[in-house]
Amino acid sequence: MYSVLLPKFKDDKSPFLTTSIVQLIFEYILTQSQKYAVIMMPGFLSKTEKTIDYFTNNIFPSNNGSSQFKFNFSNIYLGLVTGMLSDASKNNSKDNNNSKNKNNQLSSRDIYQKHISNFKNKKINIIDINDKFTKDHRKAIFVFKVDNDTTCDDFKFLNQKDIDIFIQRNLIEFILIGSSNQSCTTYFGNDALNTIGIADKGELDILLFNDHMFIQKLDKLSTNSKYILTESIPNSKYDRFNSNSNFNENSTLSFLKNNEWDNFSKLIARDFLLFNLSIVIEELKINEESKDLKDKDTENNKDLDKELR
Repeated sequence: MYSVLLPKFKDDKSPFLTTSIVQLIFEYILTQSQKYAVIMMPGFLSKTEKTIDYFTNNIFPSNNGSSQFKFNFSNIYLGLVTGMLSDASKNNSKDNNNSKNKNNQLSSRDIYQKHISNFKNKKINIIDINDKFTKDHRKAIFVFKVDNDTTCDDFKFLNQKDIDIFIQRNLIEFILIGSSNQSCTTYFGNDALNTIGIADKGELDILLFNDHMFIQKLDKLSTNSKYILTESIPNSKYDRFNSNSNFNENSTLSFLKNNEWDNFSKLIARDFLLFNLSIVIEELKINEESKDLKDKDTENNKDLDKELR
């Protein structure tokens, strides 16, 4: 198993490490004949049409230009969690009638739908995730390798069993976890629309993966990129560092052995995905209990009326 530590510091100039890594992941999987499912847990999303367009246009490679590859977006199934979007805008009819405020910020529902619309315009298949607009500040990206006969109908996360089956059935290729919101400002910097983006604050993310072929992609990173790549050696009594020149021997690592990647990655994915589902189920349970209590109160009131009569 490999890990890449991705620091970003205030006032760094773009391109940032995390952004470059995510772009490389999409470039890598979009040139494979294999199908993939991508679950994005963004934290805060961009809020205006221009910044959403910039983010969604630049996070993926383009089939325009001189690229030697043809990127097959139809092999990707993408699910976007609503992250920190508030349900206030979703349920506020006044806000929905005026979907932009004085800063050109869209309502929560329009922010989410704008992202989805942009993904669809790229011919990416959309996984319908329950958009309950329950605030979730966690940031992560999970990339699953799925069967080539997979269709959108196979992605129905309605209960815990559905998620468990999905996670057990499919191999996780990449996990990105950290502090970076999946937004234009965080991924491309302040004023990225007009000039070179500048980091407004520091971030730290970590990429976990198990495909040694992806290491070759890291050579595309800028020569001044200060990432730390480490490896967990299979079949060794203790995990240790590979002394390859690409590795930083001064860093420290304590990870599971390579052959335990499958269980480790699935435990992480299950924890992240079930958290969102558990909120939805809990809301449903609370609503049902409230209805039962209301019905019970109604019946009690009827009985009391009868006695008074």
